[in-house]
Formats: sequence, structure tokens, C-alpha cells
Amino acid sequence: MKTGRFKRIVPGAIEAIKRWVMRYGSEAEVLEPQELREMIKLELLMTERMYEDVRAVKLESLSLF
Repeated sequence: MKTGRFKRIVPGAIEAIKRWVMRYGSEAEVLEPQELREMIKLELLMTERMYEDVRAVKLESLSLF
């Protein structure tokens, strides 16, 4: 897979870049800037907390439909 690189990030665009990167899930990793890396890490931690209670429920009891 070809790697994408940004030379500069326009001020204010970092949030849009975060959303774009997160579309790729575990297939993407931000190496730099550190600020963007930390933003994505925080977003993932908050998402994990949303689903913590799901781990405690047995799979059979989940109603998906």
C-alpha cells in the first residue's frame, strides 16, 4: 500500500485530517505530528469507554435486530 504523507498541515485542518484518518480504522497510523496522534488516541479511548459495558454482556443476549 502506498503511504500518504503531509508536508504541512494548515491551521484548523487538523480536525478534518483526524476524521479522514479515522475512516481507515486500524489500517492507518499517524506517525506525526504528535498533536494529531494524541487527538486520535483520545478519540479511540473515548470510543472504547462507550462500549465497555458490552464486554460484560454475553454475545447471545445481544439483540442486533
